Amino acid sequence: MRLNIVLEAAQALDYLHTGCGIVHRDVKSSNILLGQNFEAKISDLGLSRMFSGDVNCVISLSGTPGYMDPEYQLTFTLNEKSDVYSFGVILVEIVTGEPPILNARERIHIVKLVKQLLSKGSIEDVVDSRFEGEYDTNAVWKVVELAMICTRDESANRPTMADVVVHLKDCVQIVEHRKRGKLEPSKKSDMNSGSISTTRSASISFAPVSR
Repeated sequence: MRLNIVLEAAQALDYLHTGCGIVHRDVKSSNILLGQNFEAKISDLGLSRMFSGDVNCVISLSGTPGYMDPEYQLTFTLNEKSDVYSFGVILVEIVTGEPPILNARERIHIVKLVKQLLSKGSIEDVVDSRFEGEYDTNAVWKVVELAMICTRDESANRPTMADVVVHLKDCVQIVEHRKRGKLEPSKKSDMNSGSISTTRSASISFAPVSR
């Protein structure tokens, strides 16, 4: 269900970027509204701005702490990749079940914490305990790795929302295949999964790696 929600949200953002030339500027989980059957809709376009292709716009700083693109905060230069960063934070949220900022006093960012946990090679400490171990390891790894490239500091190294849509569809298919019994259930101890790599042109590819 979480995957389907973020997929639909990603498709909406892709439409804003490619179909309308609009940067949302305040992408966050509370701006994803759910219908009666959990259909996702992107809301609150009050801060959105038009942009023209690859042209970066210098614009006043605005957004929600925890979701804001660090490059935008540093340079005040806005493009559609700022929305991609924010969406990457949402992807981390759906896996961990945690808010972007942990511990109000120390202000630990969830992305930084997840990177530290992933450096140990285990996904178990990252996944929301409310899943109670019932999740597909490969799908979770792909979502987390996608989130990590979406939240890279340099916008040029992030994927487009169109790329994000493609790979979230892959994750949904992995889960659906498992539900239909076409794949053997992943074991928590099996840390083999697809990795995501990106070039400066932000293309993405999956290749098997050893965890």
